[in-house]
Amino acid sequence: VAAHQVCAVNLPALLRPLDVMIKYNLDVEAVEYALRKKDHPLTVKIQILFYLVEVDPKYYSSFVNENRSLLRGWVILVLASFFSVWKMAKGRFLVWRFRLV
Repeated sequence: VAAHQVCAVNLPALLRPLDVMIKYNLDVEAVEYALRKKDHPLTVKIQILFYLVEVDPKYYSSFVNENRSLLRGWVILVLASFFSVWKMAKGRFLVWRFRLV
């Protein structure tokens, strides 16, 4: 709740886009990626969410890799690069299509 109050300053600017994202079940991660700015309320909310999740032991493996594997690391890096390009394109399309800005 306290973390949410950090974002509440810019919350009115986020209400309409959040309503649209929920109504049409849009990819929030893609939209946030397309709108990413240091002080954008959606970016701040997702950063707080990740901060809270990364300390939970059941999500530890999502944030820390304890196994050494050079080949696996390179494959994941290449796939993540393609995935990032896809998410950015999808996010920009959703922002444009649903007029989220």
